[in-house]
Amino acid sequence: MIESGERLGRRTFLKIGTAALIGAGYEYITGPFKQRLDKDVANLTDHPSGSAREAVGQRNPQDLAAQSIFEEVVFRAAPATYVSLRDGKNPIKDVAIGDGKITMSRREALVGLGSAVLYAGFNNLTKINVGDRIDADTNTIPASPTVQGFGLWYLQRKFGFVSNLAANMFHKFKVFQA
Repeated sequence: MIESGERLGRRTFLKIGTAALIGAGYEYITGPFKQRLDKDVANLTDHPSGSAREAVGQRNPQDLAAQSIFEEVVFRAAPATYVSLRDGKNPIKDVAIGDGKITMSRREALVGLGSAVLYAGFNNLTKINVGDRIDADTNTIPASPTVQGFGLWYLQRKFGFVSNLAANMFHKFKVFQA
């Protein structure tokens, strides 16, 4: 759909806009589920559950936007490029717009699961006030970040980069600006 030198057509523009709405809608719908999951995991394990970074809190909108872009490039776009190349597909089209199918291949699911676990681990890196050193929170169980990471992976594979970026940004601005 997007080839070198080709203009962005109306249909592609509409797909990208729809993907952004789907991403924001995804976060709006799954937010209460993820909160309930964290509460249940915390009750079951006697450990806090969720994102340790959210507990520390970052309030600067520019930092939140940059963090969302970084996370989506590293944990979704880069692995998606790998999967697309291995499957013999056009990685630019596949990452930018997605494939629009409901199902996932075994490779997509396994790479997505690995990406979700790494994403959850990344969300447990926190800044400690002792010399601004970055440290890992080993007390917090990242249940909802793992679920969110796989959901964002699914959005990226099916609807393209804009959908998971919109979901990630919507989540961060909702949580940190509340």
